[in-house]
Amino acid sequence: MKLLKYSFLLVMSCVMLSCASFRNKGLDAFYKEYNQEITSLRIPKMLYQFTGSHKELKPLTKYLKATRVVSIENISNKMLRDLDKALENDRYEEFVSINSEGDLITILAAEKKDRITHIVLKIKDEDEINLIQTRVDLPVDKFQEILSSLN
Repeated sequence: MKLLKYSFLLVMSCVMLSCASFRNKGLDAFYKEYNQEITSLRIPKMLYQFTGSHKELKPLTKYLKATRVVSIENISNKMLRDLDKALENDRYEEFVSINSEGDLITILAAEKKDRITHIVLKIKDEDEINLIQTRVDLPVDKFQEILSSLN
């Protein structure tokens, strides 16, 4: 599994041509503090065109501005508390939490003027957390529609 993950990260980093800023002071400070424990990858917008095989994702790509995938292995309780504090400092609000086969999946979002500006998907298993952090420009009602479709 690790070989697959690192191969994916290597391939994606070779393909990346552009990066977008997330401007999340809390998360950026967390990433800087725990730089040695974190594997992070930014996915350029041009790669969203390859989601064609996932027809349910296609309508969402027009709202996506940037994506960052972060993996933290051997996470400690302190790191987990610091991550939660960073998300809180960046004004992320928890919308949905799902326990799936031992993994806790949480969807958090930041809102500004009736629009969702950032979404974080936090996936926690026994000793690892993976984050999919997106910068979006999504109407709140469309976000609620997407969340209700998860049920």
